[in-house]
Amino acid sequence: MALRNPLKKTLTFDKSKLPGPLKGRSRSEVPNVRLPEPERPAAGRVKLKVPKTVWRNSERYLGLIAGFFLFIAPFAVFTRLAYSITGSTDEATIHSVCFKLPMELLITGSVPASIGPIALITIGAILVVALLFGPLFCGRLCPVGAMSEMLSRIVPIPERYRMRIQNTKVTASLRYGFLAGFILVGWAMAGPVAQCSYGVDMGRFCSPALMEYMSLGLFSTAPENFWNAGAVLTLIVWLLLGGIMMVGGRGWCLFFCPLGAISGISHAIGAKLGFYRLEYEASNCRNCRKCDVNCPMWAIGMDGKIETTLCNGCRECINNCSFNAYRGAYGSTGEKIHKKVKDAISRVRTASAFVLAAATAPLAYMFTGPCAATGCAACPLGGACAVAIPLLYGGMLLSRMSTRLKAALSSLRTRLLGDRRELRSE
Repeated sequence: MALRNPLKKTLTFDKSKLPGPLKGRSRSEVPNVRLPEPERPAAGRVKLKVPKTVWRNSERYLGLIAGFFLFIAPFAVFTRLAYSITGSTDEATIHSVCFKLPMELLITGSVPASIGPIALITIGAILVVALLFGPLFCGRLCPVGAMSEMLSRIVPIPERYRMRIQNTKVTASLRYGFLAGFILVGWAMAGPVAQCSYGVDMGRFCSPALMEYMSLGLFSTAPENFWNAGAVLTLIVWLLLGGIMMVGGRGWCLFFCPLGAISGISHAIGAKLGFYRLEYEASNCRNCRKCDVNCPMWAIGMDGKIETTLCNGCRECINNCSFNAYRGAYGSTGEKIHKKVKDAISRVRTASAFVLAAATAPLAYMFTGPCAATGCAACPLGGACAVAIPLLYGGMLLSRMSTRLKAALSSLRTRLLGDRRELRSE
């Protein structure tokens, strides 16, 4: 058996303390001795570290940012689009799609004229989606909970200093206890409690309206019209206590949002009926608790199981589990609906491809029409534009429909994200 030469082992010494012939010698002159690395100068600026969960679930966070521009004034793109379709001239605000509308329906049984059918259709669609596919609006589009959650993830406070209830049953009891009290007070007061107006009775719990006032104060030329002591105090409570100081930062969503609570009930019913649900595989779990830390709704208990009435469909548990302990699944009924939805999407894509291809010639005519009087013979391009435009347009269509190109883009995206993770680990 060959013996190892102990002299060939790599040693680590302080260069200034090397004795005898080794003292003062360079790294290249002493190949078997690993000298300490020279000190690197400190970085000139501190980089903001983006949490890993933001990179892994980037589509969700992009959707939450888009939700701000879709529903919050002065942008309110969704409401403006709905008004343009219906011909309404009303002002586009958060009250047009009121998150407390289900409360007024439960209490008074009627839709207020100030809100109209747009909110009713929107809320109905949110609850139907929650029944079939989980509360996607709450976890992937709602801007109200997104703001406090992002603050909670970005502000570097150790988790041991944040508030958290480990017992999911207690959290669910608090959530639906407030919902029951909200409805009871509404019945006792014959409806005014649920009016869609900040400052009217329990309308003070309207965090969406507060967020819109903050947005108008930032983007308006007269911010003093939207700020007062009550708004600032409520903002601090909502974003500091219910956001930064809570694990997940979803204090409003957990305890005060009526639409979120009703969406949770709808999702729980759908999961029982065999629609979409999150499943926990205990045999794959390694008790790393990443899922627990990254769940913004405190829906994961100490045993790893998910409380369906608290889940908001964010899929943070799936994206942060390295052992595949969580996965989305459908029951037999859900699988049938899921297949039909996929078939419908496939038909829509086929029809849209036909429509886009049919628009190639009209688009070429639209661009080349103004110079038709001059004639291609007198043009330096010699009619090349009429050929180039359809080719460019067709290439764009193929790039959108090409499976191979999509796979290449996906591979490039994975590689870039992998490089970023390596840089952050270094």
